Amino acid sequence: MSPTPWTTIIDGALWESSKPGPGGFPLRSVALELPGGGVAVYSPTRGLDIDALERHAGPVRTLVAPNHYHHIGVKPWADSCPRAAAVCSDLARPRLTRQVDVPWEDLEGLAASLPDGAELLVPEGTRTGEVWLWLERGDARALVVGDAFFNLQDVSRGFLGLLLRASSTGPGLKLGSTFKLLGLRDRAAYKRWTLALLERKRPNVLVPCHGEVLRDANLGARLVELTRARL
Repeated sequence: MSPTPWTTIIDGALWESSKPGPGGFPLRSVALELPGGGVAVYSPTRGLDIDALERHAGPVRTLVAPNHYHHIGVKPWADSCPRAAAVCSDLARPRLTRQVDVPWEDLEGLAASLPDGAELLVPEGTRTGEVWLWLERGDARALVVGDAFFNLQDVSRGFLGLLLRASSTGPGLKLGSTFKLLGLRDRAAYKRWTLALLERKRPNVLVPCHGEVLRDANLGARLVELTRARL
C-alpha cells in the first residue's frame, strides 16, 4: 500500500506521514518545522515521499532516530538529503553505528535549533536510547514517541493481531510488553521520570510512531494511569 500524504498535526509546526510495514504494522515519520526554514524528521521511514515533504515544509535538515531499533529508513533518507545530519541519543549510538553507515551526531545541535515550545526529551532508564519530541503550540501540547506508547485501532485477526493482543500492544492506547522487556533497563527509574514528565507537561496530543494520532483533553491523565498500571 502507498504511504499517506504528508498532513499537518499542528499548523505551521508539525507534519506526519505513515505507511504499512511488515504485516500491515503502521510506521510513522514526523516532521518538525525549524526556525529559518526546513525540518527535522523524527523516525525517517523508508518509502515516504521526501520530495512532497520538502515542497510543503522546506529542506530536510536533521534525521532523528528515536531509538536504536528505528534505523531502517535512515540511510535512504540520508542518501536523498545529503546535507541532513543524523542524530540520536548517546545510548542508542553504539547499535545505530553498527547498523547504519552514516556519521551520527549527538542531540545537542538539534536541541539548540528547535523552535520555541519544542524540546527533545531523553527518558531515564531505557535500554534502547529512546528520544521523544515535545511541542507546545497554542492549545496543543504534543508528545511524539517512538516505541513507548502505541495507539493501534485496527488490529488484525491474523497472527499479527494475536501477537499484538498477547503483548498488550493493541488495540487502543497501550504500553506494550515488548517495550517493557526490550526497551527498559531500569523500569523504576523510567516510571518515575515518565510520571513526573506527564504530570508536569499534561499532553493533549499523542503522536506515536505506531498507531493513530490521539487528541484528548484528558490524555495526560490517561497516560499517567497507563504507566502506573503497566509498570
